[in-house]
Amino acid sequence: VLACSGRPKDEGLGGRLARLSRRAEDLKEEVCSMINQRYVEFLPSMQSAKDLESQVEELLAGIEQLRSRIENEVQQDLNVAIADFADLKQQLEREVLVLSVLKQLQEFDTALK
Repeated sequence: VLACSGRPKDEGLGGRLARLSRRAEDLKEEVCSMINQRYVEFLPSMQSAKDLESQVEELLAGIEQLRSRIENEVQQDLNVAIADFADLKQQLEREVLVLSVLKQLQEFDTALK
């Protein structure tokens, strides 16, 4: 059986060790080749993910700036509206007072006639 296998019968320990060493080197080369191939396939996907992450960060920064601007503008508009409301309230109170005085004067005039 050994004669048919292509190996001499009396292959020594050195021969077996050399054959196993070659096989180990071949396996190492295959593993390195597979790792390199997988890395080459993975690299574009990783770069794409980094690009997307960068775009998301830019978008978040833009959203935060916009939110801050809107908040500031709304707060300013709210302050103006509050001041306008206070002024209108004072004007209304004065007008109500004037109307009350005019009504009393009318009643007094009617009473005199």
